[in-house]
Amino acid sequence: MQTTIRWILFDADGVLQRSADGWQDRLLELLGDASTLEELFAAEREQTMTGGNFRQLVTDELACQGVQTDPEVVLDVWRDLIVDEEMTARIGQLRAGGLKCALATNQQDVRVAHMRSMPEYDGVFDAQFYSSEVGLAKPDPAFFAQIVQQLGVPTAEVLFIDDVRANVDGAGAAGLHAEVFEHDAGVGELDRILAAYGLVGR
Repeated sequence: MQTTIRWILFDADGVLQRSADGWQDRLLELLGDASTLEELFAAEREQTMTGGNFRQLVTDELACQGVQTDPEVVLDVWRDLIVDEEMTARIGQLRAGGLKCALATNQQDVRVAHMRSMPEYDGVFDAQFYSSEVGLAKPDPAFFAQIVQQLGVPTAEVLFIDDVRANVDGAGAAGLHAEVFEHDAGVGELDRILAAYGLVGR
């Protein structure tokens, strides 16, 4: 594929990081039943991905359901992340070769604060874009358009990588190059995508 890529935007969950094993079981244990967990997931998606206070949302939901668990203990499950360090090492190699790399992910504010403080991500990216800070979320093409505007480059010089087809389609609709990453597939999957753009060895 003959094209000039100057920036690569990476999704986080399913590409660079995953939640700790058993995280859903842990939440069920803390919340008491599946319906409370589903309500919390829905509220997270609908109320906090483009702004809002997730800590307050969790606190209110626990109180509404009569759950006595400390909200911070529940939030700790959202903060329990495992980063693929082979992936972040490859990003370092890409940057050393002259490419710019950024994070472009849907996250609520508690996750954002935690991810910004994680040593595994320290110095990894040239820029970080979180939906709750941008005020827009994937797969909305406007999310990508706003990021590219901030980068100050043509959309045709940006490659977006995500494990969700809808998000890839949204990026494509905004004019970016966009590729589906097989969920949690690791650095070999990244190298496959890079090879298609002539970026292996950068």
